[in-house]
Amino acid sequence: MPPTAERKGMPPKLIYLDTNLWNALCDQSVSPARVVEGLASQNARLTLGNEAVYEMAKTFRDSGDEGRARGMALFSHVYQYLAGQIPFVRVNMELVAAEMWALQRGSSMPETLLSPDDYATTRAELENLAHGELSQRVMEHIEWRVASAEATRSGQIAYLKDWPDVKRQLTNVSPEQFPQWLDVELRSQSSREHLAGQIKEHFPKATLEETAEWAQALLGSPIGRVAKAIVRRMLYYNWRCAHRESVSKDIYFDSNHILNASYADVYATKESKQAEYARLLLTPSTRIAIYDGVQGIEQWLVEQAATDLIGDGD
Repeated sequence: MPPTAERKGMPPKLIYLDTNLWNALCDQSVSPARVVEGLASQNARLTLGNEAVYEMAKTFRDSGDEGRARGMALFSHVYQYLAGQIPFVRVNMELVAAEMWALQRGSSMPETLLSPDDYATTRAELENLAHGELSQRVMEHIEWRVASAEATRSGQIAYLKDWPDVKRQLTNVSPEQFPQWLDVELRSQSSREHLAGQIKEHFPKATLEETAEWAQALLGSPIGRVAKAIVRRMLYYNWRCAHRESVSKDIYFDSNHILNASYADVYATKESKQAEYARLLLTPSTRIAIYDGVQGIEQWLVEQAATDLIGDGD
């Protein structure tokens, strides 16, 4: 048997799943242990993110008793993957904090996964969800996410209505011009201010000078994948809203997943429409894989693990 990549010292590929694919694994009654084993044979591992957990937890909120039963079934299935110690990704702003810390200590790669203690805490919370028990913290965060998404959407519509000159500038940027325009705008003062505002919200004790310095450093460094993606999402959101008069409610949540997958080797989803903007947010280090539902999800995942990555990094 030829030596595997893992035996040669290469780290396993990480495959980040959108919520719809965790649902597909549950619906197809796939054996979690077999999936973990099959991916390991290709030196790959699934990775779970808090974004996916919160999206799945919304199931309890949506449909009464039926939603609760579905949520319990879904989390009972997902919980079994933790027996294989699949990695767990930090939430997006914690990833930005990890990028800041990596810059400070001169590291080329931030710590993107949960610590053992945080992993154990999250594992216990998922076990509670599998039993239909939602903590107050989880319920409050779900409500905050839903409200935040709607506020972002309605606020952007109102902003462009009040500032027709800004809307005109955005509509003058064609889809063909947009990627290049995005690269230019990423280096603008308004982009630095947006990121600084996000950092200030996460670190309220930081001074405005400190957040401005961090924003400039992250946007100018190859380390800041998530920091740059946060700004790119804002710019895309504005541009799309200007062109279409509104933005789909799903984009806010879908883009959270995409940001959360910034350090994965593969971002896998069932939503083909996400490909339109996922490539604008992710670096070439992360390949986008769209599941079409034709073959079983287990076989498809193993094939994705066996596929060489597209691109050559940042």
